[in-house]
Amino acid sequence: MRVGQLDRRIYIQTATTVTDDWNHPTISHNTAAVVWANKQERNSVEVTESMQEVNVTRVIWTIRYRTDIDGLDRLTEDGTNFYHVTGTQELGRGEWLRIFTEVRDNKR
Repeated sequence: MRVGQLDRRIYIQTATTVTDDWNHPTISHNTAAVVWANKQERNSVEVTESMQEVNVTRVIWTIRYRTDIDGLDRLTEDGTNFYHVTGTQELGRGEWLRIFTEVRDNKR
């Protein structure tokens, strides 16, 4: 991969657990980094979850290598679509990081 192929600006958001007013744990996301990435949409499938049809789109992102991304994190380009991290893969020896994500849209 060449640096010129990193043509998308994405926000890496890390998950933290906070408690609400009733002392229930909830997950909150905060922006940890803003990086350049390459986006590859893989496939889109319809699944049924909780008696609703949901469209699941799998997207692979490639960024410069980082060690601080895990399965609780998410990515966003525009603040409206959130891509939840499902896995990572190191490319080269600490050169690039491939991030596997999914975005879910409820069908209307």
